[in-house]
Amino acid sequence: MLLLRLDVELKKKLKVEWRHNLNSAKDKYKRALYAALLGQDSNLSDSLENWLWFKLFALRIDPQLSPILYFEVQKNVSIDYGESYFMAGGKLEFHYYFTALWLSGQFERAVKVCFFLEFYLSHLSLRT
Repeated sequence: MLLLRLDVELKKKLKVEWRHNLNSAKDKYKRALYAALLGQDSNLSDSLENWLWFKLFALRIDPQLSPILYFEVQKNVSIDYGESYFMAGGKLEFHYYFTALWLSGQFERAVKVCFFLEFYLSHLSLRT
């Protein structure tokens, strides 16, 4: 597993460089790279998977903050946004909420959502 670490000085330099180039950077992938490295949101977060990727990628950048950031992502999914956001279109959109919970490591909550909505998980196994 590749672990990318940014020391404090490099992160400061990136932030200064990003602030300087913020308005002139037209390349969306360059903007996305800065967003990923600095733990910011990106306009490339156009899907649930991309949004979660940007949120979870920050865990690999700063291992010391990983537990805090991971908890924050889980809180964003289950509390800040929650069922009402992910299932705004009704019960049949449960898969968005299930996916967000599952990919953010909230396995018990994901299974509980399916149980309460009476959707069955016929082949689900967790290996610990």
